[in-house]
Amino acid sequence: MSIAIPLALVLCTTASTGDLQLEETLIATIPEGIELEGEARIGPDGNEWPNVSYVYWSADGRRVAYVGMQDGGSYPVIGEEVLAGYQFVDPPVFSDDGQHVAFRVGNRKSSKQERWWVLLDGETQGAEDWIGTIQFRPGTDELCYWTQPGARIGSMGEYTGGDLVFRAGKKKGKKWDDANALIPVSFSADGSVIASPAMRKSKWYAMRFEKKGERKPKKKEGTQMITSLALSPDGKDLALCTMDPRASASGFPDLPPGMAPPAGMFGMKLIVMHGKEVYGQDQSGAGQPVFSPDSKRLAYKLLSGDKMGIAIDGKPPATASDYVHTPVWSPDSKRIAYAVTEGGMVNEFWRLGFEGDYSISGGQTHLYFHDRGGKNATEGSSYLEVRDIVWGPDDDQIAYRARTDDGWIIVCGDKQSPVFDQVGTPTFGPQGAAVYFGARTERELWWRVLEL
Repeated sequence: MSIAIPLALVLCTTASTGDLQLEETLIATIPEGIELEGEARIGPDGNEWPNVSYVYWSADGRRVAYVGMQDGGSYPVIGEEVLAGYQFVDPPVFSDDGQHVAFRVGNRKSSKQERWWVLLDGETQGAEDWIGTIQFRPGTDELCYWTQPGARIGSMGEYTGGDLVFRAGKKKGKKWDDANALIPVSFSADGSVIASPAMRKSKWYAMRFEKKGERKPKKKEGTQMITSLALSPDGKDLALCTMDPRASASGFPDLPPGMAPPAGMFGMKLIVMHGKEVYGQDQSGAGQPVFSPDSKRLAYKLLSGDKMGIAIDGKPPATASDYVHTPVWSPDSKRIAYAVTEGGMVNEFWRLGFEGDYSISGGQTHLYFHDRGGKNATEGSSYLEVRDIVWGPDDDQIAYRARTDDGWIIVCGDKQSPVFDQVGTPTFGPQGAAVYFGARTERELWWRVLEL
């Protein structure tokens, strides 16, 4: 099974409640013989990594999907239907309306060649030599992802050969020498504009794919390695996370297509570039920019020495912590919320990238947020993990999932759900009267309700 970083790192608005399941219900039971945990994997660095699969629920609470394991193989599972197995299966992604679910799957054909597909609603779509992370375009059933025609497996196990081409639904873009194809692309709020880091002739650009297709970049837009980017919700503005030319190493070895180097690798210092503004250059670095829903404000991680904080529009953080997670804006664009981990361990390579949010281990994590006065506040409880922060419809409610010593819970203010083996991203119901979420209890996959 291949490893994919979850796409739903954070949510800044509530999901549509038009067809939301409002009653608690048992959606499915894990079929006999299918497990969610397999033998640990050994990474290239020799370290042992747990082989655990997680269940994903559609936002309306009517469907579940996951990667099941059986006899050493990986199998896409939708509800209680176990589909054909593949050597590589990434976690599922749902369309916004929950009507469609897709997996990225692949098989190795020989020591030098693989074959990859998109498995959409149980049916394979085309075939490629390699594809990157898949996503649904917001509000549609169109899938978006990078492809690499002509990709082959090199002597060190890396992908070689073939240009990268972006695909959005049935439309395809131009050829690129490289792209950061294993991180999620950025969409405008209506899905009409897509952006992703890509490289051509040793320069990196923000590849933009619009209604008519891929937009031709201007030469002056080229820069050094872009590790990630943020597209404003209105689709008109960009913020780039790139190398600081004053502090970064002058050169670094080639990486496999589809993979940008991690933050801090080869002497890199990351900065955030937004128009004429440059953030982090006078500190130890900056990363993970996030636009507000109204597209007018920009929050980002700022590193000063060994401490981190969230800066907004160039204003320094009010507090410093060991590690701050990606911020989430309130729907009115006036406040942010984010998780803070004290005492955890995170690889310096990933600290300023979104990868750090899912690679940090240990420590205690709290929820931080800006109150009505714009000052930092914190909830009293601390947890082993805090994930998937969601603002409520009245801008005063915040829900998230948290891991305790006994398992996972949903938290909203002073309300907490019972403990489960796993919980999904919370969704606020009509008028914010309840929080809805998926939950696993042993082999039962439920849709649950936390009344507020």
